Amino acid sequence: MLLTSEQLKEKINSGEKMVIKFEASWCGPCKALAPILEDIKRERGDDIEVVKVDVDANPEIARFLNAEAIPDVRIYQGGVQVYDFVGLMPKAEIDSILKSLK
Repeated sequence: MLLTSEQLKEKINSGEKMVIKFEASWCGPCKALAPILEDIKRERGDDIEVVKVDVDANPEIARFLNAEAIPDVRIYQGGVQVYDFVGLMPKAEIDSILKSLK
């Protein structure tokens, strides 16, 4: 899902559990992380929202959330950032983090 900065702010403030991935089309690690997050979304269904932010097309969103390197992943729950990482992370580790947020 791709959002504008205003839509993203609304989503964050809605309180739902969400993963925001800052990426760019030219970024190899971003491309490698994409199927991992897609699998997680498919397995978790409505339990989690996965949002992609292209930093080249939406630099204001990247600045708003201080995303300085990519891929940069932020996990939000209840409108609060509860975890973040930069680079690749194995699916099992991401799943473990998300399971701990119940």
